Amino acid sequence: MRSQLLLLAQLSPVAWLAACGPDLNPDVAQVAVEEAFAEANPAGRTGLELLGKNVWLQASVFDEGCLTSKNLAFPDDPSRRPSNSGPRISPTYEAQRYLTAATETGFCVYLGDTPTLTVDEVGWGGDRYRVHVTYGMEKATDWFECLEASEKKRMIEVTIDEAGVPQLGRNVDLYRGACPHPLPEGASREGSKRPKKDAAPKPTKAEVVALAKEFDQALWDMDFVKAKEMTSCFNLFEEKKYGSCAVSEFLSLGPIQRGEMRAQDGTPWHEYAFTDLDSASFGLVRDSGDPSVWHATVKHKRTGKTKSFGVQRVGTSWKMLGVVGRQAEAITTARYMNDFHDRTKRDIFDRRMAGEEINEHGEPLNPDAEEQE
Repeated sequence: MRSQLLLLAQLSPVAWLAACGPDLNPDVAQVAVEEAFAEANPAGRTGLELLGKNVWLQASVFDEGCLTSKNLAFPDDPSRRPSNSGPRISPTYEAQRYLTAATETGFCVYLGDTPTLTVDEVGWGGDRYRVHVTYGMEKATDWFECLEASEKKRMIEVTIDEAGVPQLGRNVDLYRGACPHPLPEGASREGSKRPKKDAAPKPTKAEVVALAKEFDQALWDMDFVKAKEMTSCFNLFEEKKYGSCAVSEFLSLGPIQRGEMRAQDGTPWHEYAFTDLDSASFGLVRDSGDPSVWHATVKHKRTGKTKSFGVQRVGTSWKMLGVVGRQAEAITTARYMNDFHDRTKRDIFDRRMAGEEINEHGEPLNPDAEEQE
């Protein structure tokens, strides 16, 4: 007996497993994990679902210190957390650009391209294999780097059923949830040249309504990449202010309400100014300073005040005019009912485009700094 134990001690780990474990090569357990990983985490742009639609999003798989140090998100206060909730985060404006898709229950953050798996060790634990692995990304974002160490280094138990088929004891995906795969692109906030070509002739009311309907349908379909493509977007928080909107700036927009509001829809882009596009009585007003822009005016159905959204000629197409001009506690969102037919609001917009640090009301962003001068 002693000689048999000495012989086992001299064997390699794999040979020892084969001698002491079931009548199965441990490579089968490793292959089972690798195959399950490949199926659950296909190549390409990979997202992780953050649950929630308001300020706080549920995310228990991140290292909060890492998120804070990389300026990705703010963690919530555990003492103010609902009893049925785990850790929650609120992405910063700077890092929300990595959110490039939405689901019915949350948002999808871009972790990186093509998940990888490294098998570190295969051990036998009496009645099952324990496969120790490390998750990686061929191209990782900071969001992936901030996953908890226990999420990137995992132990996966593998049992063998009576038919000799390996069974995994846990899921091996990266919490993709309902996120599409591959995850849409759209994290860039690179600016482009602002169009100013004279939009002549002016758009017809039918063209404006058709454009707004197509945009509204994109929001209904939760096709936020299309909504972005249909928008001539100004982002007043970027150095290059024209064209520097990421897809994230559209994820919290909702379509015009069609019956009962859906749980996944954000605030409607028309801000409840009118009931629907077909019955609204629009006027068309040329922009006071940009010959490529026209404003569709309408009386607000409740207040009676004149409201408007803009359309802009970009190349050979008309696009909706959107402005990112107000940072929010939740996801910062482009706005369309900017009322730029109003000369005062239009002038404030020009001052902000020129770099003046004021809000949409013309008030200083930091009134304390003005008092100290």
